[in-house]
Amino acid sequence: MQKSYLPGDLIREIRKRKGLRQSFIQSRSFDSSDSQVTLSRIENLRQDPSKSTLRDLLSKVELPFERFFCPYMENQPAESFVLRRQITFLLDRAEGSERVQALAGELIDELKGKLDLESLVNRQLWISLKAKLDVISGAAGEETLSLINEGIRITYPEFDEAGFDSDALIFYECDLMLSLARYHAGAGDQDRALNILYRIKAGYAKQPVSEMHKEILLGEIGNLIAQFLLEKGDFDGAVKASEEAIAVSKRQTGDSQMPKSVYLRARALFHAKTDAESSMALLRQAYFAYALLKMDIMQKQIVKDAGEMFGADFETYNTESAGFELPRDFFDFETGGVLAVDNIGGLLRQFRLAAGARQSDIYKGICSRSFYSRIESGERTEISFFILEALMQRLGRDISLYTEYFSSMDEWEESRLRMRYMREISIGNRDEAQETLSALLAAGDFTRGLGKQFLLFAQAIMKWAEDDFEGYTALLYDAVRKTIPDFSEDTISDMRLTFNECNIINAIADYYTENGEIERGTAIFLRIRESMNRFYADDSIKVRFYVTLLSNLTLAHYNMKQFDRALEFAEESESICRRHGALFLINGIAHLKALCLFETGRLDEAVAYAAMAYFSGNLTMGEAELGELFSFAKDKLGVAFPREAGFVFYKEKANTYAKI
Repeated sequence: MQKSYLPGDLIREIRKRKGLRQSFIQSRSFDSSDSQVTLSRIENLRQDPSKSTLRDLLSKVELPFERFFCPYMENQPAESFVLRRQITFLLDRAEGSERVQALAGELIDELKGKLDLESLVNRQLWISLKAKLDVISGAAGEETLSLINEGIRITYPEFDEAGFDSDALIFYECDLMLSLARYHAGAGDQDRALNILYRIKAGYAKQPVSEMHKEILLGEIGNLIAQFLLEKGDFDGAVKASEEAIAVSKRQTGDSQMPKSVYLRARALFHAKTDAESSMALLRQAYFAYALLKMDIMQKQIVKDAGEMFGADFETYNTESAGFELPRDFFDFETGGVLAVDNIGGLLRQFRLAAGARQSDIYKGICSRSFYSRIESGERTEISFFILEALMQRLGRDISLYTEYFSSMDEWEESRLRMRYMREISIGNRDEAQETLSALLAAGDFTRGLGKQFLLFAQAIMKWAEDDFEGYTALLYDAVRKTIPDFSEDTISDMRLTFNECNIINAIADYYTENGEIERGTAIFLRIRESMNRFYADDSIKVRFYVTLLSNLTLAHYNMKQFDRALEFAEESESICRRHGALFLINGIAHLKALCLFETGRLDEAVAYAAMAYFSGNLTMGEAELGELFSFAKDKLGVAFPREAGFVFYKEKANTYAKI
């Protein structure tokens, strides 16, 4: 399911599709706490319903509250979630590879056997995956077209391709619409495909979904538009579309969509005969980005295109990929299957018992004992998203794998501002970050608990960004002790840590390594890693922080001249980034790895990683870091990388986080 709606959006869209009037929905009594609320106010996002009212409204439109908010209430085995993530990983790499397509097909068939297809949403999920594979592999025919339309009409009964409303696509409808566009393009009707994509893009851009989720999809849509315009021969249009797709990918900090955008722009510029030099530079950048992600089919295609377009190959510096192997531990569920539950508390209880943890191990510092007990027993269903997320993290679980949690408007706004603040700080926009922090303080409660912890951490990293270290560590220790009152560096390995706790403790360790206490800082890094390896069961949760931790460990051991140990951490980090398509993170790791490989005498490998870091760095790094790589390659490795025009992600401002 797409996490695209605030509750009012969902009610409005389902009601409209079922042809129900507001008066019909309103006729059933609201909860007493909502006696003054009208359905119109809820649907227009002027007021949030209570959980009881939301449950009542969902029942009116025949959408079960429990099943909507928690997929495990449909009795899906844990393996189905593992398979879904593996299939998505493969489909991103399936174009042009019969081997990958065959493996994706096997897993899609396996998933079908594990899903309860009596559930309409489950059936729509399976259809969306099957249809995407068909159109990517070129095996789509009339049967696939019928399947796509069947899938869309599961939740959109009146769907008509010639006149659909794209402003509010729900569940897996967007994925199916993209497959429909691919189908028409594969049949040679690019105009029909583009019409679908333009309408989806215009509608999806209006949705109050988090910018992260929105831009991932908009990046894919942008790339398809550029691709189909190229196929149509509209090269000027493809130049513009690819430029927009690149802008989205840069804001999204880079994933597997970014090199695709860059590759399409290179081709568009060449065929439009506007900038051949930049075209070649972009081809090279896309090649090395794909090399980092080990997407060897695209590497070979780019080398082929360079030869055909320019009559010459470019130097690949021995980065030819040997291909990838599907990691069988992908999103591993160490505790086995999970039974169907009646509410989110039941899921928390199962995870806690499977982990052998006491209730106090999970709720301490996050909420009270009685509050948590009532959650587990099912008595308490109205839970702040931030509290629920922290509880799941203490259990080592990625909340997005298990729940379809719809935030209130206030939580949505607070989450948006938190994301923007961290983004502004990370790219050095201090003034904008300070403005965002002021808006954040006005939007939420930061006087206690998790809110106060975030505020203290935010104030600390602002001090760091301004080179004001007075009181910096005191703020960090105050922050971590908001949820771990008895915090001690020596016992970190035994703690179940939330994402924010990991981040704060990592900042403490980073401070020590940067200020001459490298052994103390490294010891803290290692204890955080031990804690995460003990208690974090889901691989997906690690990419958010564990990679940063491993990068710090790589750098710390490099500075201590323990190069072999540094390489171990770099390679572990590289593997996680590759599984999750995290180009922005893997690029910096490649830089560190090149340094370590040089120090251990593995010069050919050092050249390859330096090249990958340098050329793809035009997508993700700042100019200073690119200059360091250029000098390192020239002075230490004897390789002079060409200095070509490129664009720099790092300096882009995060100005896309618009309020609803």
